[in-house]
This record gives sequence, structure tokens and C-alpha cells, in this order.
Amino acid sequence: MISVKNLKKFYDNIHNIYILNNLNLIVEDGEFLGIMGASGSGKSTLLRILGGMESFSDGEVKIEGQNLLSMKEQEKELYRQQVISYIFQDYNLLSGLTVKENIFLPCAMINSDETVIEREYTSITKKLEISSYETHFPDEISGGEQQRAAIARAVMKRSKILLADEPTGSLDVRTAGKVLDLFKQINREYHITIVLVTHDVFSASFCNRILFLKDGKFVKGIEKSDSRENFYRKIQEEMRELDEIF
Repeated sequence: MISVKNLKKFYDNIHNIYILNNLNLIVEDGEFLGIMGASGSGKSTLLRILGGMESFSDGEVKIEGQNLLSMKEQEKELYRQQVISYIFQDYNLLSGLTVKENIFLPCAMINSDETVIEREYTSITKKLEISSYETHFPDEISGGEQQRAAIARAVMKRSKILLADEPTGSLDVRTAGKVLDLFKQINREYHITIVLVTHDVFSASFCNRILFLKDGKFVKGIEKSDSRENFYRKIQEEMRELDEIF
């Protein structure tokens, strides 16, 4: 479970320019949560904090019972290796490794079974349509292909929690649908908790719950009650009502 209490993140200690301001959040195990908000609303900052990659000014953040504030750097490294997978907006692939080597890297770090890794790799890269690029280096493929490789790397790790920052931003609707279907599958089959940051209604409609962020706080939340199509329309309606957020 993810538990955030009275989280604050501000810059400029004199004027206290708040990015996150007394933010509270509970994410249950196995939940697929979407976070929406305007550019600069604090979405990516919150995700980096949850990923143990950015400090915060005040408050409490506990993930799987671990208090991030009290962690030493070595403990944070273990947390990032063992508890979470992270999909970055800018892909974050290693330029000196091939696509396949990039995808395999986190699995090697946690000593996964090679037979299982190969089977998962074949399945995931086929679904994401990147099998033919496995011997290419990142600078030899498109941004969308790099994004899919980064997604495959995160999914392959099979961590308890997947944090995804605009994971479909470089993808067309058809490919984005394949990625989001894969997220739904691992969420359902492996009970992986997913926190997805997005500005896109189509992507958000795959989540089970949406929270809207403005001025460093959540101002509204909605839950899926029936079909994805109806949830899509519900998100659109909420966005119209909260038009000033976007």
C-alpha cells in the first residue's frame, strides 16, 4: 500500500513556492490509479517522490510499510531495485546497450530465472511490437519505439509497484491501447499496483480510479463503475466541470 500524509514540496525557502501542498493519498495494493492535472500541477514531482528519486520538504510517505523519509541512500537504492518499476517520460534507456540488453538489465540485477526471463521477454516484446528492434541501439530507433522498450523493461521487472509518467505520450492510439491493455493484464494477473500520470483521457480510461491534481492538491476523484467507454465519458465530463485545471 502507498500512504502519503500532508506531503509538502516547495522551492525557495524564503517565499515557499509550493509544488505539493499538504497532499494526502492512499493507494491500495493492486489498484490501478490515474493522476491527471495541468502541466506544472505537481504530477511528475509526486511520482518521482514515490519512486524515491526526489526529496520532499515535509510530510510522510510510506510504501509497503517503508518510510521514505527515514531511508538512507543505500536503502533507497534497494527500494528502487526491489519494490518499484519506473517508466520515465524521456525513456531513460542506456545508449551503449541494445534494446534487448536494456530490457534485460533490471532482471539481471534481481537474479531472475533465465528461462522465465526469455519467455516473458518474447511475450512482452511481441505484444509491444518491438521484437525486430532487439539488436538496435536506442539512437537507431524512433521515440515511440524507445518508449515501448522502456515500458517492456519496467513490465519485465515485475515489481510490486509500477510508476508510469506519461507512458503513452510518444505513441499512436493503437499502440497506446496495446500498452494499456498490457498494464491491465499485469494489474489483474499479478496484482501489481500501478500509478499512472497522464493528461490523456484515453489512457486514463484504462485506470480504475482517477484523481485530479491542482495547485499541489487533489481536488476531485472519480472511480470506474462499469465499462471503459462510460468511464471515458465520465472523465471528460469531470474535466469540463473542472475546466480551470486543464
